[in-house]
Amino acid sequence: MPKINSVKLIINEIKKSQDCGCYLAALITALTLPDICGKILYPDLRSHDRYVKWFNRYIGDYEQSPLCKEDPKWGELPYMDGESCFKLRCELLHEGSEDIGKKINVDEFLLLFGKSCRLGSSGVTEEMGYMADGTEFVKNRKRTLEVNVERLCNQLIWSAEAFLKKEVSDESLIPTINLGEIPEIFKR
Repeated sequence: MPKINSVKLIINEIKKSQDCGCYLAALITALTLPDICGKILYPDLRSHDRYVKWFNRYIGDYEQSPLCKEDPKWGELPYMDGESCFKLRCELLHEGSEDIGKKINVDEFLLLFGKSCRLGSSGVTEEMGYMADGTEFVKNRKRTLEVNVERLCNQLIWSAEAFLKKEVSDESLIPTINLGEIPEIFKR
């Protein structure tokens, strides 16, 4: 019975799901990659901590503009960081929902599905009001984060592949799955 590198097997399953348009299955599976890679890189940390740390190191730190990190006003712009991704993972895997808006401090969180959907975006919009004396004030403020599922899956795949290739010299650290006998229907 062959033992297969579980990360490569999972990546293959994600790609198959994407190819047949099963984007939710692809996303749920892809959200396990930071767990596995985080365990390899940070074996002594708790699951949450290693997930967030690995995601930020390989993806999240590149999702926010350096200018946003320096300016408090722009630093409020939501983006997919390790904490947000971990919360999405937990919500999808354990609750069957993507409703993480309140958990990541956004008013609207959207997953965008399909190859032809828009890239996704984030933003803070403010509706201004005016006092009787003409003083301007923020009447309504809305923080939005849209995540393109195909893009997030690809980021997770590419980051996991690069991580294994460039940073894991001892293949015995990579978990394996003993597949046993595989029915023909699953060999596509």
